[in-house]
Amino acid sequence: MKCAIVLLALGCLVTAVDAQWLETTIQLDSGATPLSLCYNSQNDKVYSANKNANSVTVIDAATNEVITTIGVGEHPYSICYNALLNKVYCSGSTGSFIAVIDGSTDSVVARIDDAGGLYVVYYDPLNNKVYGGRDAPNVTVVDCAGDSVLATVPAWGSPLAFCHNSQNNKVYYASQFGDHVGVVDGATDSLLAEIALEPGSNPQALCYNPTNNKVYCSASSGHAVTVIDGDSDSIVGEVNVEHTYELCYSQSGNKVYVTQIYGGVSVIDCATDSVVAAVPSHHGPEAILFNAKSNKVFCAGLTEVAVIDAAADTLLRTIEVGRYPADLCYSPAHNRVYVASSYNSTISVLRDSVSGVEEITGSEWRMVNGGATVLSGASGVGRLASSVVFDAMGRRVANPRSGVFFVRQASGVERDAPSVTKVVIQR
Repeated sequence: MKCAIVLLALGCLVTAVDAQWLETTIQLDSGATPLSLCYNSQNDKVYSANKNANSVTVIDAATNEVITTIGVGEHPYSICYNALLNKVYCSGSTGSFIAVIDGSTDSVVARIDDAGGLYVVYYDPLNNKVYGGRDAPNVTVVDCAGDSVLATVPAWGSPLAFCHNSQNNKVYYASQFGDHVGVVDGATDSLLAEIALEPGSNPQALCYNPTNNKVYCSASSGHAVTVIDGDSDSIVGEVNVEHTYELCYSQSGNKVYVTQIYGGVSVIDCATDSVVAAVPSHHGPEAILFNAKSNKVFCAGLTEVAVIDAAADTLLRTIEVGRYPADLCYSPAHNRVYVASSYNSTISVLRDSVSGVEEITGSEWRMVNGGATVLSGASGVGRLASSVVFDAMGRRVANPRSGVFFVRQASGVERDAPSVTKVVIQR
């Protein structure tokens, strides 16, 4: 197969064409089972807790290359980032430990061995503490300054979800199998209140609304999302949505997005606490994330991620990822969403762009290299190897085939340069 490459130089303008796509897939060791992700904002790195590999993988968020793999102990399950001290906290679900990783050196600098097999760790930046929950009726509080257990707070059932009320300095936990939401004083680590929910509702997740000072609690076996007032810690409303799972909050729209176990994302208007939209998505959602930079919501289902326009509350597209995505995290530096797929032991990297490419008419001039340059397919692609190639939607193209593409030299800024070169590949 032969091809002709015709080069045309032209100016380009940045337009408002939105695009989200699978940029690359990072393959971890077979059977690693990544379950939890966090982003290191100081060093621009992503950390993955790999349950069956007893390790944490560190990814360079600029290049999407694996930097190192850290052995942390038996069955790491949850991970969170402390931006104040640039440390990563990783809990073991079977071993009684929290491994503390230095965010600069990516080495374990402390082990908290009396933490007690935590399934979830959650960082509270206001008090510089980590809160941990397990399949047991208590919450572990870790002092991040001394990396030691500060308190153990009694809880109903299994506290496996947390959120922080920044206005009243309170931490809320959702107690699975206990049908309660507990309220912990962030300063004293004392239990302030226990809020009873519908029996058998199985509360699943929490999110905090700072605009109205309210907490929203989903229920995987219940019939409503519970709304809790952040001042009085009392139930002030219920939004009728069946079998809800994960939640995220959009401050720009003052809305809560809640996934449903059997498919779909319901959109709650926080001013009225009513459902204003229903967006289709894959069943079995495990994670949801709001990208404030592009005003998009990412919802991970069984084998794909649904991308929702948070302005119109409509489905933009679905992106295929590895099987059983367990967690999402966001890199604002590169506007990327990372997806941990436990079954395939992969990290899918989704690029979220708010800009495409638009030609300036009248400024184009045609240059043909001595007529049609005839090259093999491999040679044609080889000529573009040192360049950044993308299509008209702004999506990176690793192996361009027939069509029109835009080329920017790899040494330049990927999307913000004022001009590019258009390449027409004819096969």
